[in-house]
Parts: sequence; structure tokens; C-alpha cells
Amino acid sequence: MNLKYFFLLTICALSLSLFAKDPVSKQKFCNEYNETPQYDIFLIVPNKLQKTAKIFDEKSRKYTMSKNKGHYIHVTLYLAHFQPNRIEDIQDTLKIISKSVSKKDISIEINKSTTSFSGAFLMLNLKNNVTLQALSDKVTAKFFAMRDQRATIPCWAKDRKNAINLFKDFGTPTGFLSYKPHITLLSPSDFLNVKISNRLKEQLNGVIEKTYFKLPKKLSAVGIGIAEVNNDGQIYKSDPTSKIIKLFYFKNHTVKK
Repeated sequence: MNLKYFFLLTICALSLSLFAKDPVSKQKFCNEYNETPQYDIFLIVPNKLQKTAKIFDEKSRKYTMSKNKGHYIHVTLYLAHFQPNRIEDIQDTLKIISKSVSKKDISIEINKSTTSFSGAFLMLNLKNNVTLQALSDKVTAKFFAMRDQRATIPCWAKDRKNAINLFKDFGTPTGFLSYKPHITLLSPSDFLNVKISNRLKEQLNGVIEKTYFKLPKKLSAVGIGIAEVNNDGQIYKSDPTSKIIKLFYFKNHTVKK
């Protein structure tokens, strides 16, 4: 064999071997490209929680150095990709659903004993309950057939067999019996490094204890909404790829101007 070609083949083989062993490269090149936007159908949290989110963002920024601003926190009910021409029909259905729910029907109960990191996501865990689960199930059942079935599964769910099956069938890796209500406080775009140190985790948990854990144990959701979200499933005023589309408040809730 020509030595020149042998040398080139050796270099290519070494490169492929290094790439296969490099988890950062695999993560970097994980294909999450989708032609259609990602939309989140979510519970609207009360003003107390939104105000607390603003305080948390300000206090946590000195540790994360995040440049994101105006984080609109929410409780996801169903997250999927849709063709934009489907959104008007979805809004019509959400309006009907919201009118069938009273303000005190859906409680948001913060689990004050735990927070959780999943990769570079910091989440405030919520206790599930019958009415919350039923609403998530109802929303998923209403809209999964309308989703973009060409969408690719999120990178974080690609190694979970149950998540893969759920995504194939319903367009979400966390629906029905796998539904775990939570509020995402920070996402990968908030961090300089996706590998979160134990020291940083301790600092952020300290901020949570001084903010979210000071809230009443139970709060009431005030409505249901839909938003176009960024790749992390979040809504920021500073992020042009995300925006709230429409909010529908539950009956008996008065919107303060």
C-alpha cells in the first residue's frame, strides 16, 4: 500500500476513535434540529411565583453569570413540535378547557425537601396530584395527534427506552405515567459550563432556600397558556426564539392590571 494513503487512513481512524470516546463532542453534535417550532402548553403560575423567579434570577446570576433576562417560569403540561398553522386551533381548544376549570382546582405544591439537577437543568420539584395529572393527560390526549411527527427526540431523552417509546407515540418523552411536574429554574443556556460543580449546586440550593422555599407550601394555578419556547423549553424576554402566544385564565380568577 502506498505510504501516503496508509498515513491518511491511520489519521482518519485515530480521529474517529477519539471522537467516539469524547462525550462532549457527542453532545455537541447531537442532532436536535427540527423544521417546526417547539411549543409548550403549560400551567400559569400565580404572581407570587413569578415575582420570586425574578428575585431568584437576580441572586443566582452572580454564581452562574447568566445573560438571560426575564425568565417566565411555568409548569409544563405538554411540550411538542407543531406546525404554526395548528396553533390557532390549539388556542381554541385551550380556551374551552380553561373555562371548565376553577382557580382552586389545580394546586401547585412545592416539594421543599428536594430540588434536582438533570444535566444542566435545575428544577424545582412539585408534588403531583390527581387533578394536575388529569389535566396533563387531557392536554396530551387532545393534541398529540396534531404534533409534527417528523420532530426528533431531545438529546437528553435518547438513552431512555421508555422516553423514546413515549416520544414516538405521543411526541413527548414525559407524558402520562411518566409525567413529573416541575418548574425549571435554570437551563443549559444559563451556565458557562454544562458540567455543574458540587460547589455551584450548593450555592444555587442556598438561593432556592432563601427564595422559593419561603413561599407557602401550596399555591393555586391561575390558568393555562401556550408559548413558543427555545431549545431548552424555556421562555425569556431576552431570547427572540421564545415568546408567550396566549394565556387563558381559569374561571373565578381576576386578572390584576
